[in-house]
Amino acid sequence: MQNMPDNVAQIFNGYPSTVKHTLLQIRRWIEQVASENEEIGEITECLKWGEPSYITLNGIGTTLRLGCARNSESKFALLVHCQTRLITDFKEVYPQCEYDKNRALLLDSAQPLPEMMIKHFIYLALTYHLKR
Repeated sequence: MQNMPDNVAQIFNGYPSTVKHTLLQIRRWIEQVASENEEIGEITECLKWGEPSYITLNGIGTTLRLGCARNSESKFALLVHCQTRLITDFKEVYPQCEYDKNRALLLDSAQPLPEMMIKHFIYLALTYHLKR
């Protein structure tokens, strides 16, 4: 990923501080997961649906978006396209998590971040089409 685009930075700056800090950490993990897995290749950062979004340039992944959960100062979401099976499949491995239907994994920035689980979700999103 290149430097953060100005329009993406504006969105991050509009988030509550705890969520902003957490999502910026997840952004670093997205970069790390992509750089450690050759098949992912280069990713790009843009806005989709008004949220910071990450997509592989080679088309093997589904778009991964980062956003604030509605009506919460601390909850956030890792969102994917609702027509993928990513959330359904992830629920089988992590049934204890909170989800928003078939479109988002919900987490709370007031709680310790489950780094390995989040990185697993990132990897599955950025390699989604390899397994289909």
